[in-house]
Amino acid sequence: MTPANPCHRCGWLWRFTALAALAALAVGGCGGSSDPDNHSSKNASGVSTSLAHGVPEGDTAAVDSTALAVGGGDLGARSGAVHPVAFDAKAALGTKAYSTQSDQFYYADSADRVVVYRFYLKRRGGHFYTASAAERDAVIASLSDEYQYEGPAFTASGSAHALVQPVYRFYNTQTGYHLYTASEDERTSILANHTQFAFEGVAYYVANADHATLKPLYRFYNSALGYHFYTASEEERIVLHSTRPELQYEGVAYRVFGSATVPWQGVGGSATADSGTVSTEPFLQFSPGLDAAERVGLSQGRELFVAQWTPAPGARATLDGLGPLFNADACSACHVENGLAPNLLVGGGIGRGMLFRLGDRNGNVSPVYGGQLQDRATAGLPEGSVTWQALDSGAIEFALTVLGTPLENGMGVSPRLAPHLVGMGLLDMVPESQILEFADAEDSDGNGISGRAHRLPDGSLGRFGWKAIHADLRHQIAGALHQDMGLTTSINAAENCTAQEPVCSTEANGGTPEVADESLENLTRFSTALSVPARRHDDLARFQRGAKLFTDMGCAQCHRPVLRTGTSTAFPSLSNQLIYPYTDLLLHDMGSQLDEGVREFNAEPSEWRTPPLWGIGLVAQGANARFLHDGRATTIDQAIRWHGGEAQTTRNRYEALDEASRETLLYFVNGL
Repeated sequence: MTPANPCHRCGWLWRFTALAALAALAVGGCGGSSDPDNHSSKNASGVSTSLAHGVPEGDTAAVDSTALAVGGGDLGARSGAVHPVAFDAKAALGTKAYSTQSDQFYYADSADRVVVYRFYLKRRGGHFYTASAAERDAVIASLSDEYQYEGPAFTASGSAHALVQPVYRFYNTQTGYHLYTASEDERTSILANHTQFAFEGVAYYVANADHATLKPLYRFYNSALGYHFYTASEEERIVLHSTRPELQYEGVAYRVFGSATVPWQGVGGSATADSGTVSTEPFLQFSPGLDAAERVGLSQGRELFVAQWTPAPGARATLDGLGPLFNADACSACHVENGLAPNLLVGGGIGRGMLFRLGDRNGNVSPVYGGQLQDRATAGLPEGSVTWQALDSGAIEFALTVLGTPLENGMGVSPRLAPHLVGMGLLDMVPESQILEFADAEDSDGNGISGRAHRLPDGSLGRFGWKAIHADLRHQIAGALHQDMGLTTSINAAENCTAQEPVCSTEANGGTPEVADESLENLTRFSTALSVPARRHDDLARFQRGAKLFTDMGCAQCHRPVLRTGTSTAFPSLSNQLIYPYTDLLLHDMGSQLDEGVREFNAEPSEWRTPPLWGIGLVAQGANARFLHDGRATTIDQAIRWHGGEAQTTRNRYEALDEASRETLLYFVNGL
């Protein structure tokens, strides 16, 4: 008597399909020795086991899913009812719109992966596979007399998108075995010519191109019993090919993931350095793989970065020209080696780690004070000062005091927390085409995320700054020299005073320009060469679970895990590197609570560029740890809870997590 098909014995599984977005999962495949007493082998994970006895060691992570979209069985009433989980992350997020940039799929998105489990058919030999955790549990509970659970066999993909193809499942009503194929031609032929095969729909998805993270799934055919056997174990393939003549080797069926968890690469590619701790100054260190040619100008750039600039004329002509209106006299005053510079001081004062933009909702700057408040001066009075206080809501209230003409009506004051400098050069090397891949200003995919590229007045694409107002690292540095330090360059040749501030015309300058092109180039090279601290975690399994939650919650829709650098002739070792900055470098509407009333170029008051997350856990350890543009959040948890606008749904999901899951997610973010 032919044993019943376990999928038919558990027919209730196909009744889940109205409750989730995935198709697929009761997946089977039978094969192996017809002699139940002679089938010692290795499972598809390469774990040695006697297939009739016990469960092999290995990754036993379960991925909940739904059953096949097409299929059935008439024993559902006898099997009882099973209630699926109330919240299905993939259903909530919808079909993923992966682009030609495939790195995220292969190197960052564990949430898309489904484990395929393997059973041994004890009475007649062969194997049964399923990618449904629910069916796996049902078979273990109800059919253990016929099916011996062996554990995970391989890993596939759980949802349809541009980088995958479906694997179709057929059930042979005459033999009770299953056939799986990713071939459209084979599927069409079976449907047309082999009526004994019942088509049961899409089983799961596999990559449609080869990749270093994939391994082949081999297919054999037993002509005597009429079934196919599948294995992802190279060793098992060799053994079967040489010792089981009844199994005809048919080649590679398709390719599957080599692991259920993502194969993390170095967070900054070749620029990844030992993360250390806050006390060991993890920021402002050079990338470890730079060669001699790439190090040219770095020492000079570092000297310019840490040096204290002076008014002109100064003792060193290279370092004079500061002000007369400025915020800081050194780059390192705002960007420190071990976290953030002092910002919101006890008592309401403002430290060097924060500055203030001035403007209105239409993009106009103050006619008197310009687009940034300078709170220091080398001669005469500065423009003004700001104090702060925390409100009961947790927001920060800032109070501006100007020392001259009152600020014009309609002008707002918008704070900017000085960021830590991590991987700036790598982000500078990301091709514009990658940034545009996830731009979706009209939310054409309906996922609630409408990130858009910030086109600057000259047509270039902004990527640096809280509102992406600088197109490249050189312009970002020149902008900081100009507005923060009062230093002119060939990019910003005029002083930072407005027509109503004559002090710039009466005070001596440090040359025309005050920062020579060679110095600007060395500062740019120094910033480009900075490393990225390595990830920090002592529990890889928990880190992986946090990564999955990060994707499930929707965080990765803006904090895009991976990007890849383009080609650089100046820094070949940083070229074509896979990096994990967790940003899309796009503008997103973050809601009214983060609307400061100041527009910059084409960035609306409530729009902010997605900040990179690499190194954020080290920042969180520092004494001056603050988050968001105005520093209102003192923890990462608080920062997430201030998300609104496009991120409101993700924030809601985060707040709905149980405490243990939230801590796991934060463990992941702190380890980036």
